[in-house]
Amino acid sequence: MKEIWYGNRRKKSKIMIVGKEKVLAQIIQVMGKDLETVDSFKYLGSNIIADGKCSEEVCNRLAMATSSLMNFSNLWQNSNISIKTKYRLLTTITRAVAPYGCKSWTLNVALQERLNAFEMKCYRKLLQIPYTAHRTNESVKQELTQKAGKVEMLVSIIKKRQLKWFGHVKRHNDSLLLANNIMHGRVPGRRGRGRPRVTWIQNNRDYTGLWAEAVTAAQDRTD
Repeated sequence: MKEIWYGNRRKKSKIMIVGKEKVLAQIIQVMGKDLETVDSFKYLGSNIIADGKCSEEVCNRLAMATSSLMNFSNLWQNSNISIKTKYRLLTTITRAVAPYGCKSWTLNVALQERLNAFEMKCYRKLLQIPYTAHRTNESVKQELTQKAGKVEMLVSIIKKRQLKWFGHVKRHNDSLLLANNIMHGRVPGRRGRGRPRVTWIQNNRDYTGLWAEAVTAAQDRTD
């Protein structure tokens, strides 16, 4: 029975080294057999990539959300359903898929533009606005706001979720010690040449416009 348990564990276990440079992984064996070394693997529905970037995961989530959107094409074309109801259905369908796992995403300008482009595509689909209409994104959002009420952009929702996760980690410093260490940890050594990557901490600093005050404010959940 023990051998069966370890055998099942070995099939699911992988080795992945996270970093910019390719490093030869040490051979780890379970019951005399080597574990597989991979560049990416799926954990709890999210793709973890060896280079630490999340662009591939964001693209995958948007592709899945687009597929869900297209499955309801007849609904968006139904004139008997109000725009307000369609918008509520749209947010229920797409926002349950697209931002899944977004609390750990690091969003640069390109990824934010990709998220905004996906959302505007959804709004144009909902309002039945063809690309040949040459409507600006701002005019589309204004029309949707007039017909459906307040519209909150997907990027804004992702930022709020990340800030909530930051506050949750800071308020539970003892029980979430590993997450807190990862959030504030630094890798020893010198930074490589070239423009530095945008970090998760930098994202949240940009969202709030402050950092030391945000750590203090996170202790009070009402702030």
